[in-house]
Amino acid sequence: MLEVAEVGNQVGKEEYNAAIPDLRVGLINAQYDLRHANFPVIIWIAGDDRLAANELVNRLNEWMDSRYADTRVFADPTDEEDQRPHLYPLWRSRPPKSRAAFFVGGLMRAA
Repeated sequence: MLEVAEVGNQVGKEEYNAAIPDLRVGLINAQYDLRHANFPVIIWIAGDDRLAANELVNRLNEWMDSRYADTRVFADPTDEEDQRPHLYPLWRSRPPKSRAAFFVGGLMRAA
């Protein structure tokens, strides 16, 4: 499955525009199904291209029902987070069951 997402693959503009309506409906349907699930979904978006990551999150928030999706950006840890275990920001930000969350960035700390 991940071979399709490898760097270098491209989709033509016409093919992209033709796929958007079905993709949007699929995302809304998946989000609706999640409302009846007993678990949360975390979509983690990270990488070197911060502008593209922000654009992707904005697009997903446009396409999905943002009442049932949270967005959390992980930047430099706060003083409180520095005194806690490394994954504390993730644990504290996890969504409740039946909700989705977009996590943007990483949990890198200085050594």
